[in-house]
Amino acid sequence: MTGTLYLNRNETRNARDAGYIVALGAAVCSAAGGICMPIAAQAGGIAIAAGRYYEEGNCVKLKIIGPTLKPERQKRAAKGCY
Repeated sequence: MTGTLYLNRNETRNARDAGYIVALGAAVCSAAGGICMPIAAQAGGIAIAAGRYYEEGNCVKLKIIGPTLKPERQKRAAKGCY
């Protein structure tokens, strides 16, 4: 599966905040013997990118590459970044 998810400014801020929470929960799951580390890594990477792009005044877009999401910068006022 391939494609791109475009997030606006509010969604980018929410991705930043939610990503940290999901990453923390998945890390705790892994520490307890679960197999959640890939989820923690993915969520943490998205949260870091979303936070950086949000602080710059931009948005994040997520490239869907198979089962993973690759965060990329989406310039403000481009394709729904408002």
